[in-house]
Amino acid sequence: MTAVQKFAQKVDGHHHDLLNPYSRLRRRRRTAHEKSRTGCMTCKARKVKCDETKPYCRRCTESGRECDGPISSGLRFIHEGRTVSEGNGLFYRPEISLATPQHDSAEQRAFHHFLHRAAPVFAGVVDSPFWLDLVPRLAQSNPFVWDAVVSISWLFEHVPYDRLVTNLDARPAVIVSQGHRQALQWYTRAIASLRQHLEQGEVDAPLALVSCILFVSVEYQQRNIGNALVLMEMGYKLLAQSISASSSRMQSLPNSSVVGEVVTPFFSRHAVLVATLGSPLPPDWSCYVAENTGTLQRTTLLASLSTLDEPRAHLYSLTYRAHEVIRAEQLRPTEHRIIRLQRMKQELILQELRQWETAFVNKWSHDKRTEILWAVSSLLVYCGVCYIWLSTCTSPLQTAFDDYMDRFATILKHAEKVLEYRVDSATGRPRPIFTSAPGLVPHLYFCATKCRDPWLRRQALGLLQRAPAGDGLWASVANPKVIEKIISIEEGERYHVNSSQPKDAGPLPLPPEENRIHHVAVVKKDVSGSAPRLALQLSKCTATPDRSKATISENIWLDLGEDNEGP
Repeated sequence: MTAVQKFAQKVDGHHHDLLNPYSRLRRRRRTAHEKSRTGCMTCKARKVKCDETKPYCRRCTESGRECDGPISSGLRFIHEGRTVSEGNGLFYRPEISLATPQHDSAEQRAFHHFLHRAAPVFAGVVDSPFWLDLVPRLAQSNPFVWDAVVSISWLFEHVPYDRLVTNLDARPAVIVSQGHRQALQWYTRAIASLRQHLEQGEVDAPLALVSCILFVSVEYQQRNIGNALVLMEMGYKLLAQSISASSSRMQSLPNSSVVGEVVTPFFSRHAVLVATLGSPLPPDWSCYVAENTGTLQRTTLLASLSTLDEPRAHLYSLTYRAHEVIRAEQLRPTEHRIIRLQRMKQELILQELRQWETAFVNKWSHDKRTEILWAVSSLLVYCGVCYIWLSTCTSPLQTAFDDYMDRFATILKHAEKVLEYRVDSATGRPRPIFTSAPGLVPHLYFCATKCRDPWLRRQALGLLQRAPAGDGLWASVANPKVIEKIISIEEGERYHVNSSQPKDAGPLPLPPEENRIHHVAVVKKDVSGSAPRLALQLSKCTATPDRSKATISENIWLDLGEDNEGP
């Protein structure tokens, strides 16, 4: 079953799913007639059968309505500078217009607010192609995208985020105002429309991933974290299917270029942060115990690990609160009230993380049980990554990470212990405790790319090569060869990437800000005469003469072979 089919099941009203309660909408009975697949947008919006006369249908012309012409259901991304004939059926028709007869004044105003206020905030420095171009254009020809955009805009304008209550379970949001209720009506309509298109087979992986991202945005804006995280999991599956080198069917779809050029880099960029900070609800301990472990030993291990339930739950709660602050900072708020509130939250959570760390180390670091020592080191790795992310999120500079070399060193010390505890030193055999994939991979990737100390980042790279391999997105992004390339770009020819630290080595110069990679994303690139190839887009942020921010990107192939130079 493909990721799109699974996504369809999630949206299907007969399944208990992440969109509950929205998936319980009563289905409308349809008039018994043959469905129009290529009718005009006006008839589709009026829910009447189009006679499909071209270029303008008789139903519209005889009733004095403006006919927008036949709908093109295919998604094709148009490269800049390419001229396309009228017969190519571009999804970019009609052009962005607020004066469309099927939308009332409230929706048109909300869409205008999205274009000029909400989308620029969401776009930040690097996400403009998704929020400012692709989404507005898709909204013109896909009703569920339009409704989701209107809902996002309405929430952004009318529902203050700090009035909402965080909901960690996959259940309905608590409605706080009439504006909130109105936004949910559009969201409900978007889900119903998407379900209809899924049932008719009119949604492929690229468009499903776009809808998934928009629905995640709606859920996050309501602080409905449980639903958002389940949707994110579906997004990972859709992304993995889209970028899989073995998925020949996906390579042949004309729509896949949209994922490769816009949606894939957008989603993969944000996946790094989500993976390193994880979920606010910790996974069950049983997922860390090997399946072939005997019943008695398994029971003993789980009972032992359960003694850490309370401090672990507390840490996960703190990391989620940190995640909220970090996500908000990525939007670069400009309102002074919001900035002050963000700084207060940041300082409070950092203080609580320090208090948690001190109490946790004092109580548990001297325990003799191997499984406890393994869990202690795992949680301290998690805590360290969260602390550095939160401390640096308010700075636009990568040099901000340089103030936390001691914490990077502590993270790596505990990561090495986690790997050592996996193997019995006396017998050399694996212990029944393991770190499930991707496990340590996101944290070691974080250290190797954000810590610019030459020796510490090489230590992180060495540990990454020993860690259980990740899958899906992480199999590509955290590939040791890719990280070696990032290191060589930042450091130049100063040190060999495989250098080992001399015993008497002192501090070494760090790469300057202008050499440092700010953002990493997976992209799909067309290759003349062959199938598209996956590349890693490495972006640096630089200041322009007018003091605004600009990005400079370099691509390297992910299917690493002899020709590893970028496309």
